[in-house]
Amino acid sequence: INFDSNTLSIDASNNRVGIGTASPDYRLEVEDSTAHTRLNINAYNVSTNRQAGLWLKNKDGDWQINNDDSTSDFIIYDNTNSADRLHITQAGNVGIGDTDPSEAKLSITGVASGDYGLSVVQAQNTEAVYIDNNGTSAGLKIENTGSSGQGLYVYSNMNASASEPLVVITSDNALFDQPALNVYQDGVGYGIKIDQNGNNSALYIDTESTS
Repeated sequence: INFDSNTLSIDASNNRVGIGTASPDYRLEVEDSTAHTRLNINAYNVSTNRQAGLWLKNKDGDWQINNDDSTSDFIIYDNTNSADRLHITQAGNVGIGDTDPSEAKLSITGVASGDYGLSVVQAQNTEAVYIDNNGTSAGLKIENTGSSGQGLYVYSNMNASASEPLVVITSDNALFDQPALNVYQDGVGYGIKIDQNGNNSALYIDTESTS
């Protein structure tokens, strides 16, 4: 069945409906070769916000993609486990497991036991994570409030062919008059501990200063 030259067609033999096409490949297919193709789900109401969305469901999963009826935030919702999985606010903040990511452009919470909060696998010859900080605060802040676990752990298994140090701190302005590294220790432990097991100096300082 075809109405108005493919405005709406029904492929009864395959139980398919086409809009803009007479030969749909799926249950519902929308096609327009002359303009951008969009599916508009409009729940606009002058006096009351309504949810507009899609419901995706099969034997093993039950998901909703919608906008929140009170904030109009974009939400991907897991009906099976009754949880927001992705939340994007009107301000552009993104929450993964966080239903109110108002404190950060990207907020991740609810990490499962044994999982990383964030994993980056980089096989290219550029930095895996790059932070360009032009503000007046720290480019990276790690707050460790647990009773165990390191605040920062840097590990390498590079052999003798390595051409770079494990950690590099570079101050590249001759007028910079602050320490390159500050250690504030209020506890009873060491400020700096070096456990050297290799056949070289535990600490090497090369200074070219005149004083």
